[in-house]
Amino acid sequence: MGEIMVFVNREEEIKELEQVVSSRDNAFIISLRGYGKTALLKEFNRRMSQKRVKGVYINCLRIYSGSDLLELFGEGLKKLVELGFIKYEDLKDLELRKSSIETTKYALELLFEFGSEHLNFIILDEISTLLSRFGLKKPYRGLGGSKAVMEHIKGLLDTYDITLIASDTSLNSLFSLARDYSAPLFKEMRRVLFLSPLSMTHSIELIREELKVRGVSLSEDSIARIAELTYGVPQYIKMFLGLVRSGMTPEEVEEAFYQDMRSGSFNAYFKLLFEKFSSTEQEVLVFLSRKISRGSEIIRRIPGAYTILDILCRKGIVRKIVKSERESHYLITDKLLEAWLQLQDIGQFKKISERRVKLLSFGFESIVREALLGLNRSIELDDSLGRKIVIAPYRKVTRYESALGEIDALAYLSKNAVDVYEITIEKADTEKVKQLMSKIAIAESTGLSVERGILIAYQGFKKEALKFAESLVKAGSKIYLIEGSEVKKLVKESGMRMP
Repeated sequence: MGEIMVFVNREEEIKELEQVVSSRDNAFIISLRGYGKTALLKEFNRRMSQKRVKGVYINCLRIYSGSDLLELFGEGLKKLVELGFIKYEDLKDLELRKSSIETTKYALELLFEFGSEHLNFIILDEISTLLSRFGLKKPYRGLGGSKAVMEHIKGLLDTYDITLIASDTSLNSLFSLARDYSAPLFKEMRRVLFLSPLSMTHSIELIREELKVRGVSLSEDSIARIAELTYGVPQYIKMFLGLVRSGMTPEEVEEAFYQDMRSGSFNAYFKLLFEKFSSTEQEVLVFLSRKISRGSEIIRRIPGAYTILDILCRKGIVRKIVKSERESHYLITDKLLEAWLQLQDIGQFKKISERRVKLLSFGFESIVREALLGLNRSIELDDSLGRKIVIAPYRKVTRYESALGEIDALAYLSKNAVDVYEITIEKADTEKVKQLMSKIAIAESTGLSVERGILIAYQGFKKEALKFAESLVKAGSKIYLIEGSEVKKLVKESGMRMP
C-alpha cells in the first residue's frame, strides 16, 4: 500500500498558484527539504483537477533521460484520460510520437508542445535535478550543460502557451547551475514562492492527523509540545512521531526528543546534513548557532565568511536581516539544525544545556525575539487594554542574563534606550505582570533607559492580570499587553511564519 499523504494548511500558497495558472504566468517554489513542497504541489494538482483545470505533476528525481521524462508525463496524462479530460486517442498520439524521440532536447520539446495543446500547466518538482542530469547529455553537454537546458526551457516557454510551475530545495542549486540570477529562465519565472514552516495551529492539526493514522493517542499538552519542538516542519513532525507512544506526558515527549537529538535518528540526520557543508560553511553555522549573528563580527572572525554567508542565504539555510547599510544580522532558518549544533561540542564552543537550547531556539520566546529583530518598518498593534502601540524597527534584540536575573528580550531603540519584553506562550496571570515590572527594574539598574515594558502572552490574559496592569498604567507605568492575534501580525510583518 502506498504512503498515506496527510496535508494541512498552505491555503495561501494554493491560492497564489491558482492565480499563476489563471494569469498564464510561471512560478518557482523554493523551500528547504521537508517543508511540504511536494505535498503542496500534489494537493494543488488534485484540487485543480476537481475544477477541471488540467495539469501534470512530474517528479524530476525519477528522471535520468528524455524517455524517463516522457514516461512520467504519460503516467500523468493517463490519470487525465481516466477523468475524461483528455481523449484516449490523444494519449495514443503521444505514445506514437515518443517512439521517434532520440535526444533529451526533443523530449523537452514534445513535453511542452503536447502540453500546450492539451494542458493548462506542467509541474516539474526538483527541477535542478533534471537540469543537471540533462546538462550531461547531448546536445547540451557541449553547449553549456545545465545552463543550456535552462535556456532551452526558456525558449519553449516563449514558444508554447502553457504555465510551468517549477520547484527546488533552494535558490543555491539553481544559481550554481545557471551561474547567475540573470539567466533567461529566471527572468521567465515571474512568481517566486518561499515555503515557511507550518503555523502552530496547523502543526497541531498535522500531528493530530498523523497520530490518528498511526493509532497513537496523546493529550493536547503533549501534542502542543511536539508542535513546538518540531518547529512546524512537516518532515520533522513525521520523523519524531515514529518515536512517540500513546499516553506520553509533555515531559516524556521532550525527553524523547532530546534523546533522539543526542543519539537517535535526528542526530544521524543532522550529522549527515552538517557533513555536506564545506569546512568554512560549518564554521559559520556553528558561530550563528551560538547567537553570534552580526555579519561584521562573523566576517572579522572567520576568513572568507562574506562569500559563505551569501551562499548559505541562497541555500535557504540562513536568513539575512538588514538593519542599516553597515549592519546586517544572519539567522539559521532550520531551528532543529541550530539546536543540534548547540547540543554539540564543536571547536571552541562547548555544548549548551537543553534548557538554554529551548530558550535560544525552540521556545515561543525565541520566535518573538527573531520577529522583533526582523522588523524593517513600524507596525501598529492593539494592546489588551484597548490602546494602540507602535513598534518600530529595533537596532538589535538580545536576551539578557546576569546575576541580577533574566530578561526575555531587550529591544534597543538606540544605544541606551530599550523596550523590555516579558514573553510567555501561556495565559498570563498577575505574577507575569509583576515579573515584567521586575525586569524593567533590572534593565534600569544596568544604566539603560527603559521606554516601555511589553508583556506578550500568546494565550491572552486572566482578568485579574488585566485589572492589575490597568492599575499600574493609571499610576504612570508605561506597560503594554499583547496577545496572540497581535503577535501573529508582528511575526508576519517580520517576514516569518508563526510555528
